[in-house]
Amino acid sequence: MDAEGAEAALQAESEADRKLKELSSVIKRSEQRELPAVEGFGISLKGRRLVVKPAVAPTEAAELSDKTKPQKGQAQKERRAWMHLLNVGDIDEDSPRWQNLSKSEQRQRQEGRKERRWRINNSNFAIHPQRLSIRNMPTFVDANKLREVVVKNLAEVNGAEKRKERQQLAQSAVVKACLVRDKERREESGARRSKGFAFIAFKDHDSAMKTLQFLNDNPQAFGGGRRPIVEFAVEDKRKLRMQEEERKKFEAKLKSKEGKDGQEGQEGPEGTDGAGKEGKEGKEAKDGEEPAPKARPKRKRPKSADSDKKGRGARQREKRRAQKEAESERLKAREQQKQFKGQLRERAKHEKMVHARNVKKPEKLPDFAGPTRRGQLGDDFELRALERFRAGGKM
Repeated sequence: MDAEGAEAALQAESEADRKLKELSSVIKRSEQRELPAVEGFGISLKGRRLVVKPAVAPTEAAELSDKTKPQKGQAQKERRAWMHLLNVGDIDEDSPRWQNLSKSEQRQRQEGRKERRWRINNSNFAIHPQRLSIRNMPTFVDANKLREVVVKNLAEVNGAEKRKERQQLAQSAVVKACLVRDKERREESGARRSKGFAFIAFKDHDSAMKTLQFLNDNPQAFGGGRRPIVEFAVEDKRKLRMQEEERKKFEAKLKSKEGKDGQEGQEGPEGTDGAGKEGKEGKEAKDGEEPAPKARPKRKRPKSADSDKKGRGARQREKRRAQKEAESERLKAREQQKQFKGQLRERAKHEKMVHARNVKKPEKLPDFAGPTRRGQLGDDFELRALERFRAGGKM
């Protein structure tokens, strides 16, 4: 095989490797694991894909294997590097600050402490030094309000001289702020209700530490009387790895799309019909003048069979409208049921009052004068004797 053939084989292998990475749903170690052989990708021999790698010297092969081989204890060192952040933001139960907390806040801190200790004992979890978890927030605080409060505090503590520079630095320090919302409960506006739980990611560890010191146990941060519980997030490394792989796939798709658009933009208008036919542009070019550039006509995309289908945004809006209608129907049915039960209670109360009016109580219970058995008296002689005694008669 010559040099050109070897270069073409390696290029085909790299293209097949890229496509297989895009097809794989979950990649744990994208740089270290061998991809499976799939028919139709790269170079194949008798239906089996050949994995082509460039040949290297024995010394270089040893060096490459040492580089790709994970160092022993590296993951443990990474976990221990930020282990001191585990109890940052925690309040000691013997301190006076603990007594200022309500019973609900004390219970939340105790449960959160137990959960964090359980997670940190698992090797799949690690402390994220640039991401904070915020609990016990007021329900009226959304992601924009959270970001605004954090940016305002960072702008005040930054060391820049000009106010505009401080504001820009504070805004760039906050990477992402997201709020956890309830799937079942909704507000009057129809939006899902906040659970009072949020995550916020920063560009550097220093900004995260300043924000934790400001928000933790500070009832004036958001208002409402609640004391936020702010701690460094304990993340699942498996989920982070999956998110990173999804982000890389998305970026690769964007780059490929931009490359295709760039190639289409470089395509110019078609040339002349023949070598002997020349228009005004050819004559002006001969005279030394540059021809005026023509505007590229817009391409009309052919209508496909899926063009009549609704887009993702339209489907989401339609789903939200259907959920709102279903919720309103449930509320109407619940209100009708309440009204029906109220009518039944009123009707039963009215019938009870009518029955109480119609029933007349006897003024005096008659003496028992029914048939007697052997050995029993047929009359209440004691009652009659008592009445004669009261009337002044003899027994």
